[in-house]
Amino acid sequence: MKPRFEQIRARLMELLSDPDMKLTDAALEIARLEYPRLDADATRGALARFGDRAAARVEKLAGAPARDRVRELNAVLYDEAGFEGDRLYYDDLRNSCLNAVVARRRGIPITLSLVYMDVAARAGVITQGISFPGHFLLRCEDLILDPFTGGVELSETDCRRILTNHLGEHAVFSPELLEPAAPREIVERMLTNLKRLYVRQQAFADARRVTDILLALDPASQDERRDRGLLSFHLGDMNGALRDLETYLEHQRLTASLPTFQPSNDSEDGEPSEAERLWEHVKTLRRRVASFN
Repeated sequence: MKPRFEQIRARLMELLSDPDMKLTDAALEIARLEYPRLDADATRGALARFGDRAAARVEKLAGAPARDRVRELNAVLYDEAGFEGDRLYYDDLRNSCLNAVVARRRGIPITLSLVYMDVAARAGVITQGISFPGHFLLRCEDLILDPFTGGVELSETDCRRILTNHLGEHAVFSPELLEPAAPREIVERMLTNLKRLYVRQQAFADARRVTDILLALDPASQDERRDRGLLSFHLGDMNGALRDLETYLEHQRLTASLPTFQPSNDSEDGEPSEAERLWEHVKTLRRRVASFN
């Protein structure tokens, strides 16, 4: 029987190949990485109950502006059910797992968006996720909503402020940043969030498993290949680390149309570049692997 991780990876690949995939299903598969025994039907049942409640409110608003329907959705989810952004323990792993978010009524922008989209769909309201830098948002027709803060409507000025808060004063706002995200992009963002949390906790084996899934979704991602190499290094998998880091550095060389990589120490601030640091890892790995033979 396949390990749980391989089952999750295969299931996510299967879901993403389906044009009618439900993001809720993908999110629950991701949550199994942290909760292998989770009861997906219990989470779906809770969402269905919220959806039924929202539908009863929204169906009375046939032909009403989107803002009126959003107001009713917000009343069900935030005022009555008590969903809210977890500002105090933002990086709690439970905030990245849909089953725990539904059970605790706490989450981060992307998981609260998934709750919102699921419940809205059950009520006949179309909402779309926006993979906005640093803070996932929602779109309902022409309205931009913040699921982390009670589903409030955001102006362009608000969005510019969020961008600046996350990326700094030099961040450039563009209307394209508010375009709906594809399901695959949302799934990859959820996985990237989870990987970041695992790395922060030094749970490197868990982080590498998530990176394996990200590479399965996008085999051409050299950043993920680099990360997997570094995680393998931390885990003592010297052969795996050497394979990924050499592949990454060779790709960088070919992409930049450079000759065979020869690191130098002439960076402007005197600090080694990323390529130089990785090259040092590769040299160390080569020596260690050679000592095993």
